[in-house]
Parts: sequence; C-alpha cells; structure tokens
Amino acid sequence: MTKTEITETIKMLEKFANIPKASHVTTFVGYRKMKDGSRKEVAVTIRDFGENAPASSRYVAAAKWKGGHAASGDGPSIQAALGTIKWAWGGTGDMTA
Repeated sequence: MTKTEITETIKMLEKFANIPKASHVTTFVGYRKMKDGSRKEVAVTIRDFGENAPASSRYVAAAKWKGGHAASGDGPSIQAALGTIKWAWGGTGDMTA
C-alpha cells in the first residue's frame, strides 16, 4: 500500500466502521546479537497512523523480545520512531549491541 492508500483506508475505517485511531501495521522478526554473543529473537512492529495523524507521532515502533521485555517510541518517520526505542533493560541481559 502507498502512504496515500494507507491514509484513505484509515479514513474509511474511521467513517464506516467507527474505528478511531486506526493504523496500518507491519511486523518484522529477527535475532539481535547481544553483548555476550548470544542472540535474542525480537519482533518489531511499525504502526502508521496516516497523514492526518499529528506529524510528531505518525509512526510508532514497538519492540518485544523473549522474557517479557518491550520498548517503544514514536516519531514523524519510521527512522525517528525506531531511533527512540531504548534497546536496553535493567536487570540481567542487555539489548545493546
């Protein structure tokens, strides 16, 4: 889907299906290398709220990895949203590469 098609579909969902704040979702799954050399499976979901969303938070990126850890961030672009994710957690283990 193009960005325009995403925005138009979100408008139709809001109008016809009464679904406010609908978004287009894309999920990526991969393995992230840890400092200790191990790998952790990570699922990253990108949500696009369309062109009519506030520019500063059109995209939301959320990362989840085994052990119940999760982090998210938002921004005006996918790159900005991914860049705001805190890839580390307190306790044992570290998501920092």
